[in-house]
Amino acid sequence: MMKRSALHRYLRFWRADVEDDVDEELRFHLEMRERDCVASGLGSNEAHAEAVRRFGNVDSVREICYDIGHQRERSTRIAGFMQGVRNDVVFALRQLARSPGFAIAAVLTLALGIGANSLVLGLVNAVLVRPLPGVTEPGRLIAVTGTAISYPSFADFRDGNPALSGLAAYSERSTAVSNGQHTEIAPVVAVTGSYFRVLGVKALRGRVLTDRDDEPGAPPTAVLSASFARRFFPDNADLIGHAISLNGSPVTVVGISPDDFHGLQIDSPESVWISAHTWMSLAPSSYADKGLQGRSWWWLSMFGRLKPRATVEQARTAFMMSASRQEAADPGDSRGLAKAVATSPISTVGQAALSVDHATVVRAAAIVTAVVAIVLLIACSNVCNLLLARAMGRKREIGIRMAIGAGRARVVRQLLTETAVLALIAGAVALAVTQLGLRLLSHLDLTDGISIATLGVHIDGRVTAVTVIIALGASLAFGAVPAFQTTQTNVTGALKSGTPGTGSTRSNAQRLLLVAQVALSLILLIGAGLFTRSLQRALSTDPGFDGSHVALASINVGLIRSDSARAGQIYSDLTTRLGSLPGIRAAAVASALPLDDGSDSYGFALDNYSPPAGTRLNVEASDVSAQYFSVFSIPVLRGRVFNSRDVAGAPHVAVINQTMAHRYWQNADPIGRRIFFGSDTVTIVGVVRDIRYHELHELPIPFVYRSLDQQIAESGLSRVEVAVRTTGNPAAAIGMIRRVMHDVAPEVPVYREATFDERSGHTIFAQRLGASVLGLFGTLALVITAIGIYGVVGYGVAQRTREMGIRIALGARTRSVLAVVLIDNMTTILFGLLLGLALSVALVRTVSSFLFGISATDAVTFLTAPIVLLVVAAVAALIPALRATRVDPVIALRSE
Repeated sequence: MMKRSALHRYLRFWRADVEDDVDEELRFHLEMRERDCVASGLGSNEAHAEAVRRFGNVDSVREICYDIGHQRERSTRIAGFMQGVRNDVVFALRQLARSPGFAIAAVLTLALGIGANSLVLGLVNAVLVRPLPGVTEPGRLIAVTGTAISYPSFADFRDGNPALSGLAAYSERSTAVSNGQHTEIAPVVAVTGSYFRVLGVKALRGRVLTDRDDEPGAPPTAVLSASFARRFFPDNADLIGHAISLNGSPVTVVGISPDDFHGLQIDSPESVWISAHTWMSLAPSSYADKGLQGRSWWWLSMFGRLKPRATVEQARTAFMMSASRQEAADPGDSRGLAKAVATSPISTVGQAALSVDHATVVRAAAIVTAVVAIVLLIACSNVCNLLLARAMGRKREIGIRMAIGAGRARVVRQLLTETAVLALIAGAVALAVTQLGLRLLSHLDLTDGISIATLGVHIDGRVTAVTVIIALGASLAFGAVPAFQTTQTNVTGALKSGTPGTGSTRSNAQRLLLVAQVALSLILLIGAGLFTRSLQRALSTDPGFDGSHVALASINVGLIRSDSARAGQIYSDLTTRLGSLPGIRAAAVASALPLDDGSDSYGFALDNYSPPAGTRLNVEASDVSAQYFSVFSIPVLRGRVFNSRDVAGAPHVAVINQTMAHRYWQNADPIGRRIFFGSDTVTIVGVVRDIRYHELHELPIPFVYRSLDQQIAESGLSRVEVAVRTTGNPAAAIGMIRRVMHDVAPEVPVYREATFDERSGHTIFAQRLGASVLGLFGTLALVITAIGIYGVVGYGVAQRTREMGIRIALGARTRSVLAVVLIDNMTTILFGLLLGLALSVALVRTVSSFLFGISATDAVTFLTAPIVLLVVAAVAALIPALRATRVDPVIALRSE
């Protein structure tokens, strides 16, 4: 290879050539040794051979020197690069410190956008991404979904699946836990002996449950969660070996679970784990006839652990084969098992542990993520506009730097470093704001008792890393355009302080960003409007009853193993004493409440009525006490409701709703007609108005109310709802319910205390969440967009100072100057509105299923939102436009 001359290499007009340097150095040393040998009397050839012999293996030395040279060159380049980065960062910080107003505005704008994304990322991470906390290798776990199963079916599945290293099952049960001073209902989980082994969970203290604990006749044992043990048994430093009371029965604590393990239900953190056999020994009396050996009681949820090289499909095939064998052996109680069994990975909490429908959670998370991403885009567009405007003030500085030799790439790197520093500062502020927000919102009830605290939402390393990536990505996104456009400055023109430079090009970039901001803001405003209108419709919907002054609580007399007579006496005493208290109009007990998803469906028959071939009559029913209809102010349309004569031993009676009456008796009078529920015959004594039983948007359905006093003996009602109507604030009556219950039956715990509005809040949760989230972020986007419009118009006015001065000098009126500025900018805003409307029409279909009572293209919303945004934009543009009308022509002409 041809070598460069020494002059070229020493002048170093390009990067160092290590190979040339090493070869030159080796030649020099060989030549010097060869000269010494010639001087000592050796011939030329002999001298060369002797010099090589004395030097050693030239090729080996050359390779070693090559490596050393390359390493030194790399170290020098890295050190130079790091020094350059350090200098760029220091210079960027100085530049930001010289413009504190710009820095604060940009950092806060970005921090709001990034912080919103961090908060949502934390939620998504906790619900859908984060592996099951405290579980070993969660990626090998699979859930057996589709149906609950019986204990015998679990045993068959467990013993016949070669793809699994273990199979376990569990079922959460409400159980009364007592610490000797008070009793409360806690989520107790009945598990098979393999539960902890399959999950790979070890005890923090003591031991976990094993297969021996789940054998018939084994002593009752329990494992407590660490948080529950600390909260409920604060006086017992070490519970291992001590007995606690579950449903009034002693159970020995054998272990405490680790702090980070809360079971498989993140929306209902598990407190106590007991074996399935232990639970049957202390279960309420209504479960006494079920037992663990019957295949008809499908109550367990299953999950398993795959062997190292097994697949989900192999496990599914084995499950299907086992289910088919069970159906063949027991076609009655196992019918449909094979069709119901399905398997899926449960490596994340969202796939296994949320009792809410997983698809709904994913869709809601996607919508909220898209919303905060739009906010971030708006924030980035706004900061990009600020950077473009700021760049105009630095055109002389950039021109000088390029005139004295700074390359375009070097200047771009410096400008991008400034935006990166800005973004990283904003990211740090965003993380701090997110942490503060999580702390303030930790106990915010999202739905049905689920809060940010119970979901375990926190900003971990994964969320922090994604936040940093978002911040850096945003810096490149919004910093690239100003950086590249700024370095296109004409150097000669930039050095002339009055030259406008490339103002028109930058103005076009700003206009495009403004169009994007307006369009994205309109999307959020339309979304907020749709959910707000939907919430208003839901709140104004007449459910057919009045729950505004109703307080609720749940009790379960079955937990104390009471018989039907004792239960009936407790219910009677409770309602009588509550009804006599001042401030309470009526008190009732019911097996289910409206909008609480607690009613049951029953098969029935009627006199002189035959259903269509192949169909079976079913109706939903609830057992209620006499004052139920007074508590909820349900109007009686015909006949009567229950009274003091409808007691046990009297002929069974029922009240039906108007849909039931119309469907089966049309225009005939249903009073006196009979309904047959198996062996139980009830006579209709009244018809009441239709109400909404499950959802506010449901169509009227047939419904039957039966007398609780008459049904308690047959149904063994143990868990019931207590409802009282108050004259004032219903929250004040919750304490009354607890006190009266303590006087009537102190051993029966009271739980789920709430007002009716609080309990039924889940029915409008989607509308309330959408209205609040989109309303918050829509308002934030509106403010950011208004700031952006103000900045763009102000920048345009500054660029056109000379033009405005000439217009005014020539006699232009204030009105005409104002019109020139506004028309020019409002055209851009109107284009953004049209783009936003088009995008909104295409996107709102994704949220249509969450809306109530309105269409996804609601005309009122699609008319109001653009008007609101247009008014805000006009005000934001008017302020700098008015400033243009006050330009002094003399000063304006001198400025150029």
